[in-house]
Amino acid sequence: MAAAGCDRAVPVAEAKAVDAAPRDVVVAPVERGPVNRPVRASGLVRPKQAHNLSFKVGGSIRSVEVEEGAHVKKGQVLARLDPTEYSASAEQARRSSEKAERDLVRARTLQHEGAIPKSNLDDAETAAAMARSTVSIAGFNERHTVLLAPAAGIVESRLAEPGEVVSPGRPIVAFLGTDRGWVVDVALTDKDAVALRSGQAAVVTLDALPGVPIAATIGDVARVGNVATGTFNAEIVLPHELPIEPKSGLVAKVSIDRLVHPAAVVPIEALVDGEADRAAVFTVDAGKASRKTVRVEFLTEKTAALSTDLAGLDNVVVRGCHDLVDGAPVAVASAGGGR
Repeated sequence: MAAAGCDRAVPVAEAKAVDAAPRDVVVAPVERGPVNRPVRASGLVRPKQAHNLSFKVGGSIRSVEVEEGAHVKKGQVLARLDPTEYSASAEQARRSSEKAERDLVRARTLQHEGAIPKSNLDDAETAAAMARSTVSIAGFNERHTVLLAPAAGIVESRLAEPGEVVSPGRPIVAFLGTDRGWVVDVALTDKDAVALRSGQAAVVTLDALPGVPIAATIGDVARVGNVATGTFNAEIVLPHELPIEPKSGLVAKVSIDRLVHPAAVVPIEALVDGEADRAAVFTVDAGKASRKTVRVEFLTEKTAALSTDLAGLDNVVVRGCHDLVDGAPVAVASAGGGR
């Protein structure tokens, strides 16, 4: 971090070249309150709910009944398989179950009359139970020749077409559910991830709609980091009412307020001799400039947050520090404002 502030101060070795007359300077207070250091990240918009929908059973696709980009309701038919094979299996199972039930009734009557042993009745009861299970399985498979929308949403793309023979689980439709809203996926550093919490406010700006901030909240922060990047994924939940129709893949910038507590905060103009995270400031002590070396933790637009505790110091020079050397006589002309 290059600490920028007043012009480079005159080295102590050049002190003799400085006019001995007191130099007018302006000072500003040293502050020690919390500073807002926003967490900033970029990510992509996506629906909270996204699926590749498929049939539970395989077969020949009879129809795909939605187009890409279509808005659908929960339970709406998306695609159908040719049900011939499954309907025939269901009918066969029902007929077999009806026969097993008749056999069971007959076995109960015969066993009651003592015409057959108890084991024959037990076998008939088992056969009837198995037939009922077969009916349930066949009916379940028959019903799943129709692919339904699991929620209200948008058809992102068709992944198969009529006439194709597909296996169970082969994706047919890429589906974006809208009932659960939209989120922005961002990657956070470990320091940022541990400082944030679910439900905390965030502000999102879409590249497609610059200058329009959207109030959002943190939904969830991953508890396990990405091994490859060392970052932690987080979901930023967008409100249901958005200024534009959301689309999966929109680029978004996220800002999340975060208060930090540096040892001291000074105006950025007070810094001199900045190099990496090192710099210096001047204070006024008994009418003379006093140079203090400081470590800069971070910069904001107008201030420098320091990890060096300027204990006992109330003010730093913000104007007139470009020619100062340690011990030079100064006169405080006025006091500058704080943050």
